[in-house]
Amino acid sequence: TADNGKCGTQMNAILRSSKRMLLFVHGFNNRFSEAAERAMLLKNTLGYEAEVVLWSWPSKRDGLAGNYRYDKESASGVARQRLVRFLKDMRSGSEMVPLDVLAHSMGSWHIVGVLQGLADDSGRPLISNVAHAAPDVPTDEFELALDDMRRVAKRVTLYACDSDMALEISQSMNAFPRAGTG
Repeated sequence: TADNGKCGTQMNAILRSSKRMLLFVHGFNNRFSEAAERAMLLKNTLGYEAEVVLWSWPSKRDGLAGNYRYDKESASGVARQRLVRFLKDMRSGSEMVPLDVLAHSMGSWHIVGVLQGLADDSGRPLISNVAHAAPDVPTDEFELALDDMRRVAKRVTLYACDSDMALEISQSMNAFPRAGTG
């Protein structure tokens, strides 16, 4: 088990020494190496002005289809609790430097729960922007969570696509519309 306190202290030091920090949360069916490559692309795009931190949660990549049920449980379990603690440990740094969050696909399921858990917490970090890219979150749950997300972040943005094949499959498996389809 990682020492969240030490990690939070280290992240605060990095946050204070940068102009901006982006926390990237990967989506369903991603190997760590793939998520790290995406984080590196984000860093290259944002340049020296921002630090990019990858929050990786256990995603089980079983062939092309992955293991959806495993990933869904993983995104809403212990990993979510650890991210809440990690973000709370970053409060002092977030008071001085903008902290943004980008969540993709099932990573948004993870972030929605985290932000709901932080909504009434006075020790929560100050988050400038939260961007949900093609969130694999039930539409009604996303809508219900909006007030909590807005209490934690200054701005919440949803990027959707009505022809996202992965979200269409998720919608069929879960028998409920996904927020990421618009």
